[in-house]
Amino acid sequence: MKKVEHIKQKRQATYIMQRLRKGRELETERDVKEVQRDLSLIRSPAVGLRERKQEETVTEDIQESDQEMEGIIEDGGEVTL
Repeated sequence: MKKVEHIKQKRQATYIMQRLRKGRELETERDVKEVQRDLSLIRSPAVGLRERKQEETVTEDIQESDQEMEGIIEDGGEVTL
């Protein structure tokens, strides 16, 4: 009978450990989803400003190059620097 009790306790301990392991996995998944959902609260506002400035400079560069290309076309294809 001791052997049966020993096996029973071992199985119960294994079952509990597996349940705890699964609970930890579910908790980490929930945490990751929460962080992704609330990323705006975590990120620094300065990062957003930096990204906007970079986008503005890129659009300004594109607009300048477009204006230069229009000037070249109007001059009859002659490139003047």
